[in-house]
Amino acid sequence: MRRWCGLLALATAPPHTLAQAVKELLAVCARMRARWALCKVAVVHRLGVVPVGQASVIVAVSSAHRAEALAATAYGIDELKAR
Repeated sequence: MRRWCGLLALATAPPHTLAQAVKELLAVCARMRARWALCKVAVVHRLGVVPVGQASVIVAVSSAHRAEALAATAYGIDELKAR
């Protein structure tokens, strides 16, 4: 099975901020893969001003086992929000 981490940072921020965000998203994906047996990981994170009530982070994970996918998803969101 092909392993990958898809990510997207939607930003109205300066390029250096976007580069740092992409670096952090990739690091979170790598930590998720090291901890759980995941098939695919996708992360979307909005930068800049995000109006109240709109989603700022989306983490989607697939795995052969539901418990691993759910744990990895919770971890990914928690890690991104902690930074």
